[in-house]
Amino acid sequence: MEGYWYARSASGVIDPLFVRALVLAVGDSINAIVTADLCMLPHDWLDESVKYIQNRSKIQRANAFVACSHTHTGPITGQLISPGEAEHGYREFVVRRIADVVELARQRLTPVRVSMGERVAPGLAFNRRLLGAEGKVITFKPDTCAVSLQPAGPVDHRVRVFYVEDSDGHPIAAVVNFGLHPDLTGGTLISADYPGSWRIPWSEC
Repeated sequence: MEGYWYARSASGVIDPLFVRALVLAVGDSINAIVTADLCMLPHDWLDESVKYIQNRSKIQRANAFVACSHTHTGPITGQLISPGEAEHGYREFVVRRIADVVELARQRLTPVRVSMGERVAPGLAFNRRLLGAEGKVITFKPDTCAVSLQPAGPVDHRVRVFYVEDSDGHPIAAVVNFGLHPDLTGGTLISADYPGSWRIPWSEC
């Protein structure tokens, strides 16, 4: 599993991991926003996935935005933080699934209305970079809980939503941005962490 400084092996699954895509066409420009339930993607994995997107969906590299949710309870994708290597064949599986989901979204293009909104959710996030003695910046650790240290920077409490609905007003997609580290689950069970709980199917809303 990726995300910690020591090796972990998964012992089970809390919730499934997904790659999801939103494809938007404005005039002759086609744009893709992709999120993967992974801690991070190595540059070569990212380059390969974007190349597949270009070949299959004819979306230019500059118009393909691929990001990870940064869950710390997903599979390892290389020697990034955690020791160890990705499972054999996992790289090819991931980069092709990224291209697959973009192409599926492109094939489902339909006229839509878009809107954006923003609210504030104070009290959830904090800055874990702390200003220690002699101006030294340290990263929050459990053994610093009792130490009174000042945050080394600001906290962004904004929750921003990009909302997409069809011409009849039915929801199609929402892209949510919030500055909170997806490392709340921990342990050895595969999970998308808190971003996964936001993905309630529209039919259940």
